[in-house]
Amino acid sequence: MLTKEYIAGFFDGEGCIRINKWFRKRGSKFGGCYDYTLGTKLTNSNRMVLDECKTLYGGFIGEVEDKRKSTYKKKYAWELKSNDAVKLLRDILPLLLVKRQEAALAIYFQAYKKSLKGMDYTSYVEQLRWRDDCFVEMRNLK
Repeated sequence: MLTKEYIAGFFDGEGCIRINKWFRKRGSKFGGCYDYTLGTKLTNSNRMVLDECKTLYGGFIGEVEDKRKSTYKKKYAWELKSNDAVKLLRDILPLLLVKRQEAALAIYFQAYKKSLKGMDYTSYVEQLRWRDDCFVEMRNLK
């Protein structure tokens, strides 16, 4: 069984926290818009460790295609989205050294991200601006 301390150290070295941004053509009464989602990824060649992480926190594991050299070990990526990512980050936040600021921002982003459904135009624009500010701040922490 993996400890939170082990996962935190592993994540600090091999993990990634991101706020994804993409354009959606539909889905808003105001036309197309950018959408933002929180995600984490932990990549390694040891599938067993990633499987144990998945057992504890959920998510999914996929094979990572590496086109550089065929002699490299096969790699896998364990990914979490939105609230599942927050559960992990809350557990390991006090133990992180390198990615502590990124984890804190990610938790804040997910906690205050509001549904765009039913918003008036001014609130809608303010929410999108706030999401983009978080996206830029996360990118600047890298």
